[in-house]
Order: sequence, then structure tokens, then C-alpha cells
Amino acid sequence: MKPGHDDSIHVGTFDQDALGGEEGLSETPSLHNGTVGWFGDATHFDIGTEDNDGVCLVKVTLVAGHPRGEPRSPDGRANGHRILAQLSMPEWRIPKPGERCMVAFANGMDDSPGAGIIIAYPGKNPIRQFAEDRAMLDYRGYDLTIKAKSVSVVCEDGDQKCGTTYSAQGGAQLVDETGSGLFVKGGEVTLKVIDSAATSWARCRSHSQR
Repeated sequence: MKPGHDDSIHVGTFDQDALGGEEGLSETPSLHNGTVGWFGDATHFDIGTEDNDGVCLVKVTLVAGHPRGEPRSPDGRANGHRILAQLSMPEWRIPKPGERCMVAFANGMDDSPGAGIIIAYPGKNPIRQFAEDRAMLDYRGYDLTIKAKSVSVVCEDGDQKCGTTYSAQGGAQLVDETGSGLFVKGGEVTLKVIDSAATSWARCRSHSQR
């Protein structure tokens, strides 16, 4: 068990199918198919905190190593080796129980809990708003937080452009291709309109700053 994590979370012993030999992982990296969670276990993750090593461990059942003639568990999921796997930066999302996942083991790593890294979640595509010319980030069922020095979203279609930027230094900005837009910073809201003749400004401040 990794230091500081819940001692009730355990991991079974790998066999040669999963690790390539009795001494641990083989010299060749391996990739395994599996599903999130262990059958009969209500908790499918152990989140990293300031009181442990800070590494989130997710329970995964691999396809490899299932009993002969029993490739699936009673709930229809993978029925092989039970492992603990880490998440991969920069996306920090705890997958739902039963989600299919791909777990990679790097060469030279031992068979300690967390040696595997979840690198992908194959699944069904969205039915709506997804097509040849429509891409989607789908985080339904989750609250999403984006952390960065600044975050920009730019919409562009030919000569038409519109963008929004959020930053600790510059505040929030929503502008079009002319530079006109809405600017929010330090309790002040500024509306800026630029045309070929002149630039117009309108400002609104909070009562405390007047």
C-alpha cells in the first residue's frame, strides 16, 4: 500500500499474464484493457490528500487473468486481476464505476499499487452535438474546474472572430475581432466600442470604489 492511503484498500498478486514473469514487469511496456471498480466493493477510488502522498488511486479490474470460462463478473464487467492505478495529468477526473479504461505499465516498474497509469477511457460517442465538423468535451455528471495562469477561448469562422480571456492579472475580457468588448477587473466593468471613426468607453464601478 502506498504510504498514507487507506489500509482497507488491497491489491491481489499479479501473475505472468499481467506482468510478464514471476519477477515483475517484463522489459517490454504493456497495455491492458479493464473496467473501473472491483466487484463487490462499494468504493472505487482512494483520493490523494495533503495527509498522504497526494496520489489518487483508482480500483481497476483487468480483463487479463480472469478465471477460465468466466471472462466477466456477475455485473458484466471485467473479471481479471484487481489492481490500483494512478490518473494521468493534466486531466484530473475520477472515472465512474464500470467505465472501460486502458492501463499502461512502463518497463522497469515494479508491481506495487499504483504502478499502472490510466491513459484512456474508450466509450460511446455523444449522440447530440457531435459530428464530422463538431468536436466535444463531454464532462456530464461532473463539476469542471480549469486552473491556469490564464484561460482563453477563441471562436473563429472565416473573418468572424470572438474570444474571451480570464486571467488573474487582466481580469475577464470578452472581445470581437475589432477589439470591442466587455472588460471586468477590480470591481470595474468597462464597455469598449471601436469603429473606424472613434473609440467609445463606458465604465461602471462598485460603490466602494467611488
